[in-house]
Amino acid sequence: MVNALPRVDRLIGRTIDNGRLCLIQPLGQGSGGVVFRAGDTTSSILAPRDYAVKCMFKAEKGTRQYQFQRREIQYHSSVSSHRNVITLHRVVEEGDYLFLVLDYCPGGDMFKFLRERPVFRRNDDLVKKVFVQLVDAVEACHDRGVFHRDIKPENIMCNADGTSVSLGDFGLATEHGWSKNFGAGTASFMSPECIGGGTGEGTYCTRSNDIWALGVILTSMISGHNPWHRAAMTDDCFRAFVHDPTFIRNMLPISSAADGILRRIFVRPSRRISLSKLRQLVLDADTFFMTDDEIALATPYVQLAAASYLGSQLAFPQDSTASLGVLLNTSDHKWGAEVVEIKEAESEPAPVTVQLQSSFKSPTTRSQPAFIVLETHFEEEGHYPFVSPSPPPPPPQPILPSFSDFIVPLSPPSKQSTSSKKLWRPQSPIRLFRRIMDKILVD
Repeated sequence: MVNALPRVDRLIGRTIDNGRLCLIQPLGQGSGGVVFRAGDTTSSILAPRDYAVKCMFKAEKGTRQYQFQRREIQYHSSVSSHRNVITLHRVVEEGDYLFLVLDYCPGGDMFKFLRERPVFRRNDDLVKKVFVQLVDAVEACHDRGVFHRDIKPENIMCNADGTSVSLGDFGLATEHGWSKNFGAGTASFMSPECIGGGTGEGTYCTRSNDIWALGVILTSMISGHNPWHRAAMTDDCFRAFVHDPTFIRNMLPISSAADGILRRIFVRPSRRISLSKLRQLVLDADTFFMTDDEIALATPYVQLAAASYLGSQLAFPQDSTASLGVLLNTSDHKWGAEVVEIKEAESEPAPVTVQLQSSFKSPTTRSQPAFIVLETHFEEEGHYPFVSPSPPPPPPQPILPSFSDFIVPLSPPSKQSTSSKKLWRPQSPIRLFRRIMDKILVD
């Protein structure tokens, strides 16, 4: 029973905490629980006050689940006084349920902003403001001996306009600076040492693991894409990055300053940047974004990633479908792509599917020409307001697309794609970790 989530229909409209709080609507679900918006029945009608209430089945004393719940409450309580950590006001126990009464953030989580309200696009000041808040929250947790282990956009709550953020959901947090619990967290945000088996001592540093997750989030804020699905050698994009640390900037429209910051995060734990230095580098960065001129001279992957994230902020050609080929096939650089097929749909507004074949080898497969498929919708003026990659991010995990989604092998559909093959198998997790980290260059 304790592993199941409470039924929403049985809780909507229920009052708790001696009638003080009324559960109004579900907001989502966290680790082991469902989160509701709850109204404070004692607040004024003219100034109503809302809370977020996480509801969990109360675990039986002495069980492992009981320990997990008590640890979440303990760790969250110890850090909730920080301005960028969700405040845990109190815990209410009623019947079979455990209710955690938290601050309500009307903007929802950061994932919603990244996917639906991209307020960070070419907004250096906002990126700095929000990311520094997140760094401060993580540093405050670490200073109090709490290591989150599940930092991701879904666990970062925002105010209405996305200018203020707070870290929440401490269901996987630990007080141990070194852990043997490999694989704790969400795959896209885990460090290689957390995924691959740790160091020679059989543990990994949870502090460094949290910093790695911040690097993935910063990449998403700047480019609208995760750098990879999983920081393991079985992931095409991560493997390409291990072999060539310039890979991220050749794939995503990030500035040289942003690339320098990420390269100090995506390194072995002993070389990984500290939170205080990361904070300063972010504040000192002149910009996190490529200019239009830089994008025009960049790889077609950068141009497609920029189009999907920046949309109408880019200076796209205004004349015809063929102008997309001009955009990607400029004569003054070697990264051109050729428009090999154009298909117009019959529906209105008419989407146009454009198939592109790059003039260089795929950076992930290293053996086949890159093959790119995208779909665009024309507005009346004839420009490209949005370009989306095909195929979409794989379900069911609701993550931002990795830039590997832009790359489709040119081989026939009947053949097994390169990305699905087992390229090599390490003899031990420790050897995997060492082979990965030994190849990553540092400044």
